[in-house]
Parts: sequence; structure tokens; C-alpha cells
Amino acid sequence: GWHDVYQTQLRDCGRGRASGCELLPPRDDDGCAAFVGYVEHVTVPAALLPAAERARKSGLPACLNVMIDGLPAPTMTR
Repeated sequence: GWHDVYQTQLRDCGRGRASGCELLPPRDDDGCAAFVGYVEHVTVPAALLPAAERARKSGLPACLNVMIDGLPAPTMTR
């Protein structure tokens, strides 16, 4: 996704060349809410399991928007 492209640009070109490439955190849960599903925005790891349980109990299609750290993917070499 875009995060991979952004991290590659940071690594290969430096922060100065990545100016203007940052995206706001996505809110996929907003789209699900428009379709009358269960939505929850999760920002801390400890909240994930309780949120998943609430989503299951809702009986609705669900979207848990889980925020994660934007870390670079590992570099693979052969």
C-alpha cells in the first residue's frame, strides 16, 4: 500500500524528498457506518479484544479500524 511506497521513499531519498507524501490516518470505519454496520475505532492494543467481542455481539457486519504504528517493512535480500 501507500505506506510501503512512503517508507521506501524515506529510506532511499531521505525525509526532505518525502515532503507532502504523508497521508492522514484512514478511517475505514466511517464507510462501514454508512452501510449500517457496527464500527469501532481502536487505538490501543488492550482495546482490540473487547472491541472484537462487542462487534461479534452486535450481530451486524463489522469494521474495526485498528490503528498501528507506521513502521517500515523488513528489507528482503536474496
